Amino acid sequence: MFKELTKENQDEIKNAYETAYKNAGMIKAKNCTLSAYDIVVSQASIMVQDAKEQLNLLVKDAESLDASLYTASTYASLKTEMDESKNLIALDTATLEQVVEEQVKLVNAKKALIDLSGLKSVVEQSNYVKEEYTKNSYRTYETVLNQAKAVLENANSTTEEIQKALADLTTGVKDSDTWMSSAAYCESCFPELAFLYNAVACGYKDGAFNDNISPVGFTIPSNEQFNALTACLSGSSYPDVGSKLKTVGWDVWNQYFEYPTGGFNLSGFSACGVGYGNSDGTLAPDGNLAHVFYITSTTYDGGLGRYNVNQSASSFLLQAEGGCALGYAVRSIKK
Repeated sequence: MFKELTKENQDEIKNAYETAYKNAGMIKAKNCTLSAYDIVVSQASIMVQDAKEQLNLLVKDAESLDASLYTASTYASLKTEMDESKNLIALDTATLEQVVEEQVKLVNAKKALIDLSGLKSVVEQSNYVKEEYTKNSYRTYETVLNQAKAVLENANSTTEEIQKALADLTTGVKDSDTWMSSAAYCESCFPELAFLYNAVACGYKDGAFNDNISPVGFTIPSNEQFNALTACLSGSSYPDVGSKLKTVGWDVWNQYFEYPTGGFNLSGFSACGVGYGNSDGTLAPDGNLAHVFYITSTTYDGGLGRYNVNQSASSFLLQAEGGCALGYAVRSIKK
């Protein structure tokens, strides 16, 4: 900042500073014996020291942060600037320009930190008990929880990825529980043929079933009634029950079957592969043209039964839904 004084140039430089000092209208204090050069250098040293003290405060503020609450890459950048700042503070020849520049770098590095605290807190508090939720509801929760943990462990996670993981984890189980506690439906892959309803929409509540979706004079069949249909179509075995239930055509099934003893919708049941609903109310893509689940009126702990017609030849299965979350087709019969 200042040209080094030598025996040869000191008079020239000091005289130049005296002239500049007077031209600037500066007046020395009474009884001041310092040269203008000494005054300027002294003041500059004070300014550098003040800037170093301010930089030191910024370093202490950065050191107080918990590194685990930020992405590893952004905290590493901050740590680099903290080390640079400490080196500059200890450097006797540091200039005001260098110190001020480092202040800006340190402040910017702190601003660039990507905060993980919100997501970390939600992950640490995520202690849902598996047995208290439907299988698909909890599977949704497990998936988003694992994704959130991966985001936390990724040193280079972006703000957008963290926000998405937080939103998904916050709503993942709640959305499923909305389907568990409220009447809900979604479109099938053939909305002109069927919509898909959860158990609550059909009349399930608190372990009991009271049909509130079928037309007057009709009701949803029980497991026993669907079993009776299977027995009627199969006799002592059921290798071709599926083909006897299915509508003919590749436009509504991935595959269908014909047997010498019957097939091609022999029963007139006209089942179509309309799919099934996910626990979040969306349509499950693997069910398109491959499955149709008919909800039954038989109650289970947490839900209703279902009757499955799928793309295989036998294609029937009665089982507990295990909850109310999924969306199934409804087939009603006369009382």
